[in-house]
Formats: sequence, structure tokens, C-alpha cells
Amino acid sequence: MAHTADTLPHLMLGPLPKRLVTEHRIPLDLIPVYGSNVVGISEVLKGLKKLRERLRAEGKEVPVDPVTGRGLPLGVLPPLREHQVQAVQSFVKDGTSLSGTLDAPPGFGKTFTSLHIAKNGPGAVLILVPTTIARDQWCKTLRTRGVSTFVLGEDRVFRWGENGAILATYWLMTTKHTALSDQLSETLSKVLTVSYGTLILDEVHKVPAPIFSTVCGMVFRQTTIGCTATLVRSDGKIADLDTLIGGPVRFSITYDALTEQGLFPKVEDSVLSVPMHADFADRMEDGAFNKQLLTTLNPNK
Repeated sequence: MAHTADTLPHLMLGPLPKRLVTEHRIPLDLIPVYGSNVVGISEVLKGLKKLRERLRAEGKEVPVDPVTGRGLPLGVLPPLREHQVQAVQSFVKDGTSLSGTLDAPPGFGKTFTSLHIAKNGPGAVLILVPTTIARDQWCKTLRTRGVSTFVLGEDRVFRWGENGAILATYWLMTTKHTALSDQLSETLSKVLTVSYGTLILDEVHKVPAPIFSTVCGMVFRQTTIGCTATLVRSDGKIADLDTLIGGPVRFSITYDALTEQGLFPKVEDSVLSVPMHADFADRMEDGAFNKQLLTTLNPNK
């Protein structure tokens, strides 16, 4: 059963303005709302867990709130190149986006490809990234394309229904919530009450880490897309991604394959050996100094 604006379950505590009730600000009937304030993060997460269990037991779809998230405006994204079209087709079946991982080298265009996949689904898009630098790059891309974007930790006022995309770092989503300021904690609570159409996980190979993996259980969404250029981890936990994301690696291509297709330039490389300076070599032998640092500072370079 798919929910519409008229059937989205909700529970509002206390009298609310008619506008808020009719717009169904949040689609979660297990998260109490009073006035303009949402209860604490821990209560939000408990509510999400109970709602997931209930929907699973009843065999229902995850509801996407048509008011909370407007989705990505059509036509604002650049047209795809041939190899990107192939990637999108791997994630879309009968017009519906599927969860999974996109594995492609830098320069492939994973940002726009994942957004095109997300465009096939309803509701807002939540994008999680490992660093503030990556967050700012995504933000610039989205805003220059006309997508209303909220950046958690930078923008101060979050209003339901005003954003096509919400951006945050893994750290901010998973840090100990009692360490956040009252305002940031309240904003995060509101962000978590959104039922998203798509969750995009940038540098998704980082997600199996013990702390970052908890984010997959925090976000209520229909589809999850993971993007990475390095689908490998030294701890072997990369195998956990299929379960965390809810889908397999749906598209994977190497730099060499793109080069053979004429899509990437061919790179020629050579190795040059530089002898270690005699004084530095002596220091490396006696073990008194950091070998990596001595190698980096080798004056013969």
C-alpha cells in the first residue's frame, strides 16, 4: 500500500494550526510532535524502529512524505553520457529506482549519475559524505542546478517541505547526540523525521565502519545508492555493504575499460628511482627517526 498525502499516518500531540495538520508535516505516526518542536533524537530513532517493524509486518511500502520533501526538480540536471546512461539503467527497473552500489573511477560522473537515479523516485534526497570538503562540492553542484539544498551544520533553519536535497557528513549524523548544541540537535531531529525518497552514500566503502554503519538504521527511506571508486576495505567488511544498503553492486567499471572505450584518456606512467641521501640512510638504519618522514624529506628528490 502506497500512502498519499491524505493517508499518511501521523500522530500530533496537542492543538496544531490547521495548516500543519492538513500538510502532514511528517509521515511517521509514532513520532510525537507538539507545536513546531520535535521530540529528542533518541525518541525519533525509537519511533523509526517501531514504524519499520510495523510496515515490515504489514507488508507495506515505506511512505514518502510529498510535503516534507519536494524531490529533485526535473530538467535541472545535465544530460548523461553513454556510460552514465548504462549505469542509470542498471539502477532503474520499470521506472523505479533500486538500491545498490555504483563502483566507478574518479571522473566517471558519479555525482550526476546518482542524482539522475534519485530523480526517478519521489521525495527529498538525503546525501551523506565523509568530509565537509565533499559536502561543499555536492552543495555547489546542487545549488548551481537550482536544487533547494539544506546543509546540516551550516544552515540554521530547517523547514519541512522546502528542500529537494539535504546534505550532511557521516560524522555529524553518527556523533554522540548529547555533544551537539541544542539547536543542531533539534535540527537533526527534524531531518531524521523526513521520510526520504533516496539516500545517497558518497564514498560508501566507509559505511561498514562500526560507527558509520549505524546511519543506515537511522534514515527512513525507500532507496539507497552507494557511490565509490575504491570498493575495498582492509578489514574485509566491504561484504557487509549489500546488507547495509539493501542491494548489490549494480554497476561497476574500471578506468582501463573506460579508456578502451575512448571515454577516458590513456595514461602513460614510468617509475623513477631516487637514491636516499647518505645521512638520511644512516638515520633510517638506526631506527631513531620516522622512515616515512625521512623518505618524504629526502633532499635528493
